[in-house]
Amino acid sequence: MSHFSAVLCGFYGMKNLGDELLLQGMIDLFASVGVGRDRLAVLSGDPDHTSRTYGVRSVSRWSPKDIWELCRSSQSLVLGGGGLFQDSTSVRSVSYYSGVMALARMAGCVTWVYGNSLGPLSSFAGRSMARLALKGVRSLALRDRSSMALANRLGLKAVMCPDPVTALSLERAYGDRVLVNLRPWDGRLEIEAARAIGGYLSSRSLTAVGVAMAPEDRDLMEGLVGKGLLDLEDIVLPDGANHPVWRSGGFSVGMRLHFNVLSSLSGIPGVAVPYDPKVRDYGSSVGYGVLGHGGTIEPSGPDFSWLESCKEMSGEVFRSCWKDVIKP
Repeated sequence: MSHFSAVLCGFYGMKNLGDELLLQGMIDLFASVGVGRDRLAVLSGDPDHTSRTYGVRSVSRWSPKDIWELCRSSQSLVLGGGGLFQDSTSVRSVSYYSGVMALARMAGCVTWVYGNSLGPLSSFAGRSMARLALKGVRSLALRDRSSMALANRLGLKAVMCPDPVTALSLERAYGDRVLVNLRPWDGRLEIEAARAIGGYLSSRSLTAVGVAMAPEDRDLMEGLVGKGLLDLEDIVLPDGANHPVWRSGGFSVGMRLHFNVLSSLSGIPGVAVPYDPKVRDYGSSVGYGVLGHGGTIEPSGPDFSWLESCKEMSGEVFRSCWKDVIKP
């Protein structure tokens, strides 16, 4: 019998709060099917931190030898959440995750995907590698409509599931601060969004705080404040979903997917700034306003009934996928 039920692979241990929440969500989902932390292992950019924080075995995501040895003692390898198969900046992400999945299969692991986005895949190389890697999975569960449509075009059979982070439970917000999240992107969208947000805040004399989901978000927003494009009273880098900044929110406007997820789970009306189809899909699904080229900010939502259905659906789809993975 394999020592581990699953090796979890994602952008874990890379100082991005969204990906850390995905890992926590995946661990919780495994617990719901009776798989404890002692039966899970994680590929991480910071194995020591991951092991201490989550109580799981962890090895370096950059060590083929360690990955091979871990997969040799595991029943499966799962890509657990995130936008892993995309080539927006280069094909490196697709190459890495395709390579890990190939190595896992050679080691005897069943490979599967849960809660991921698929795409954008604009290059022939990216599409080819993704199609080849994903054709061999036992189960493919994607988290948004755009990903499902791309899977169909690539000839891949997939089911839709909620993002794993939507299964978390957060305290309701009670504050009146505007929560702002901007991330580095193409050098244009984040500037346009900053100008729109800055104008909105100034016209209404509102107090805003920057919420950085990763260190590069903080650096960007500090630069925007320095240029006079944004007026933020503070910029915080939360260490988890229970950070008090979420409870202080009155409404939110931001780019990162999981910034919008946490804001909506906290009951905060919001505006999504879509740098990627997954953000637009989530924003429209949860009832958030979506910042367009006109720069109009109109907070709305969240749809609590939709969020509750996500929690229920997340457990149901995960159980179904897990049954497919462990079947002989």
